[in-house]
Amino acid sequence: MPVRFFLTAIYLGWSLWTMNWGVTWIVWPVGAVLFAALVGLMELTTKDTTQV
Repeated sequence: MPVRFFLTAIYLGWSLWTMNWGVTWIVWPVGAVLFAALVGLMELTTKDTTQV
């Protein structure tokens, strides 16, 4: 899943840049919430044409 690699890159980049490993873990829950919101929004905006 590309989102996982993107979040890993952000986490490692931010953590290595600041060396603040105790705070940068927040990338994971924020990324999960944003991903879930994006998926939900996309499901709302796309129409399912297979239903009769």
